[in-house]
Amino acid sequence: MSKTGGLNNDAAIQFRNMVKDVSGYVIKEGKSVKLFDDPANQDINQYYDQFIKDFLQDKPERKIGSVIQSTNGDVKFMSTDLTFLDDETMIYYYYFIGIAETKNNFYKVICISTLDNKNLFKSDFQKIFNSVKD
Repeated sequence: MSKTGGLNNDAAIQFRNMVKDVSGYVIKEGKSVKLFDDPANQDINQYYDQFIKDFLQDKPERKIGSVIQSTNGDVKFMSTDLTFLDDETMIYYYYFIGIAETKNNFYKVICISTLDNKNLFKSDFQKIFNSVKD
């Protein structure tokens, strides 16, 4: 792995392995920032819905998998798979998308590989995601 920049300017953490064609980033957003119209009712479901509806919506053959929810201590987790066809390269890409909610923050964990490598890296993506905590 190498230090990277430019994957996402809002990312707290980024990684990329050019040889294995895998990358990802983590974005942290404090709950003190007004993320919703009604900040008193902000929760992980709202945060996920708000994010996923527009994420890569213009990509051909965009498919969103089922949402998996869990809790570990005080941290709530939601994750899903997203795939799409890159119409320039004609390669299918796989995104592992995880949203975590802690007492003070929301975290977006987004990990990317080709769809062909999904089964090779998904468990690693899940480990990264499940390690989120304040």
